[in-house]
Amino acid sequence: SIALYFSALWAFFFNSLVKPEGALTKNIFICFFGTGIVSMPIMLGFYEIGFFGEMAAQSDSNEFVSRYIGMFFGVAILEEACKLFVLIIVWKWFQKDRCSIQTFMFYGLMSGLGFGIYEGVAYQTGANLSWIPDTEEVSGNSETLRELTHQTYIANVWRLTTLPFLHAIWCAIAGMFFGLSTVYGYRWLLIGTGLVVPALLHAGHNSLNDFMDGWGIALVDILSVVVLMVYWREQQAIEKTLRS
Repeated sequence: SIALYFSALWAFFFNSLVKPEGALTKNIFICFFGTGIVSMPIMLGFYEIGFFGEMAAQSDSNEFVSRYIGMFFGVAILEEACKLFVLIIVWKWFQKDRCSIQTFMFYGLMSGLGFGIYEGVAYQTGANLSWIPDTEEVSGNSETLRELTHQTYIANVWRLTTLPFLHAIWCAIAGMFFGLSTVYGYRWLLIGTGLVVPALLHAGHNSLNDFMDGWGIALVDILSVVVLMVYWREQQAIEKTLRS
């Protein structure tokens, strides 16, 4: 419920700030909820394939380069494809009228927020629980208990508030390239670029957890927002280039 609450807040924020006229309410709901219901089970199935499973395991490496490669191929590419898959479904079966590139980007924002709900729940019931020790370990040590409670609270709130936003940013970038592919062709080239660009940013964010004292993550996150803003602003110039 808390994960849904924060993602819904971001959805209302984007809806009031950048919603294009061509974005249909029905499709917004499909993008918001479709990721967790439809494409998430498909994505999880890919981890049964040897290559992706090995890359996911490599993402825990203590060496940055090895971790980045594992994060890119074992996590980021699959998650970005998972979110983009919902946009493909909407375009194929639910978007009857031709829509603008910015509409695809907005649908990407909604799909990313929907993914953030699932990931927030996964962290609450998985990784974040590993921070909590057995009661006997902290029995009688109120200072340790207070510190662990503080760290767990920060981790939970951070993941529930910022990660849906970042997943939305990354999927909006993919949405722009997919939207361009529906109008100008170059289908696989543009879709591939739309997966690789956000996946590079996504893998950078995930890989810098234990490096640069958090500054690396902050820089990647800021860069992600800047990239989306540039694409959003220069979208017409990009279309002009493709037409020529």
